[in-house]
Amino acid sequence: MIDDIVAPGLRVLFCGINPGKSSAHTGYHFAHPGNRFWKVIHLAGFTPSLLRPADEHQLLASDCGITMLVARPTVQAGELQREELRCGGEALTKKVMRWQPQLLPTVQN
Repeated sequence: MIDDIVAPGLRVLFCGINPGKSSAHTGYHFAHPGNRFWKVIHLAGFTPSLLRPADEHQLLASDCGITMLVARPTVQAGELQREELRCGGEALTKKVMRWQPQLLPTVQN
């Protein structure tokens, strides 16, 4: 299982659709070696250094966090069922209401 990286007062709560198989295997968000998430958020100025998936909790020091719409890992997000997405949307709404991030961009794995 991959845990949300969240805290009160986040500037940004990044939201992935669902974990890929590499993330499910390692337990870290955006863990596939070819995934550009960590590089992109560093180059965009969200983090002062390039983080590795294993460093994901360091995002909180930059007032950033990560969650996902659906917890079930798949090879492609298109494998998710409509009901999973609907339930994920409801859960995401509750997370946003609880943590109240300033911004919630979605990220495809």
